[in-house]
Amino acid sequence: MKKRYFIAILVILSCLILPSVLAEQEDISIGLYVLGIYDYDLSTGSYNMDFYLDFECNTSCDIENFEAINGRKIEDYWKSVGSDGLPYYRVRALFVDRVELHDFPFDTQVLKIILEDRSRPIEQVRIVPNLERSGIDDRISFPGWIITGWTAYSSEHYYPVYGTTYSTYVFEIGLARPREEALLVFLPIFFIILIVLFTFVLGLNKLELRLGIVSSALIAAIMFHLSLASRLPPAIGYLLFIDKVMLLTYFILLASFFIDIYLLWCIQKKNLVLANRTYAYTKYNMIIISIILYILLFVLFFKNLI
Repeated sequence: MKKRYFIAILVILSCLILPSVLAEQEDISIGLYVLGIYDYDLSTGSYNMDFYLDFECNTSCDIENFEAINGRKIEDYWKSVGSDGLPYYRVRALFVDRVELHDFPFDTQVLKIILEDRSRPIEQVRIVPNLERSGIDDRISFPGWIITGWTAYSSEHYYPVYGTTYSTYVFEIGLARPREEALLVFLPIFFIILIVLFTFVLGLNKLELRLGIVSSALIAAIMFHLSLASRLPPAIGYLLFIDKVMLLTYFILLASFFIDIYLLWCIQKKNLVLANRTYAYTKYNMIIISIILYILLFVLFFKNLI
């Protein structure tokens, strides 16, 4: 009797386990061809994508079986059949990804489309990028950015809460800012510092003029910094490269301001010897030190960037 119970338990377990063991993993080939990128918002990291999407598999693979991991539910699409007889979808969807601005205005961004099967884990479905049917249309116009390239790959994503791993399809588009934009960002800073440094060659009889120029330059630098901040996401939580440049600019402007105040104090105290000595020391040294500090800042930045 015990032997019969044991055999019955083995049969039941075999019926439950064997189907999942014998089930073959299905490969789904995904091709994605981008037609347009719209409404890229740095403050939220959101962007709209217009693209063709096609699937190839042995059984049935439909867009309804997939979801956009980094976007909203894919609802705006329609199905067509290509000249090769293969079905494809025209999709328009909103996606969101993290914005990395540490290197602004030399920052690069990556726009991603991440797709995943809704219910079948990697034991049942494995995604394979179809690179031959993927790419970016050369008619895309994306003002303010340069498209540096694209890549498509698959990865495995583990959900520890459910103890399940899913095969994930990722399509990435690389973006870079035009160098002209960086030039427009740094040009006002260059002229502000240039004007202030030239005030050091003015004589001691022009201290009031020097002080007025430095004060105006400090206010102009603050206003310029605030205007830059309005273009970027609020509460980023870390210093950008442009912030480091502005901090150095503030330091030089404040140093110039305090030097002029000190020279004015020396003259009022009739200590012309100390005033002349300070003026002679700072006349060219301040210019040299400022240039060296900016060069070091940029050299260290581009060294880390490379």
